[in-house]
Amino acid sequence: MNHYPVIAAQFGPVIFERLYSLLSPAQVDEKKGDRFSPREVIAHLADWEPIFRERMQAAVREHGTAVQGRDEGELAITNRYSELDVNDQLARFAKERAATVAYIQSLDSALLDNAYKHSEKGLVTVRATLDMLGHHDTYHVEQITEFLGSKVVGTW
Repeated sequence: MNHYPVIAAQFGPVIFERLYSLLSPAQVDEKKGDRFSPREVIAHLADWEPIFRERMQAAVREHGTAVQGRDEGELAITNRYSELDVNDQLARFAKERAATVAYIQSLDSALLDNAYKHSEKGLVTVRATLDMLGHHDTYHVEQITEFLGSKVVGTW
């Protein structure tokens, strides 16, 4: 198994914690366009982590099992992302991601090719879902760094 997706997954919560420490209190609830605010981003990540893991577990239990797509905007409203404490959600995300990483590490590598059938995306393997975690994190890292401007540009 390629270990980089697992390593990237492990670093996700650390990266978001560091990014949030750079935000001002006003920026935490600021929105750019129709995207989530930084507060909502971390609640979203914390909410979706067990969803991704449950999909992988479903594929391992029964290759080809059906899973239903979820509406992330609806979850944000239903679960009141805009009202949740950022530190609580960072801790929740870290706990959920650690459970995902432990689960992936417990699998025989052949099981990474098992797939679930997503109602909108078709067959998706466990391996592809693990890769998706890294891509999902990167998408939201870009979103948060948009608020940071010169705090992250040219610092290396």
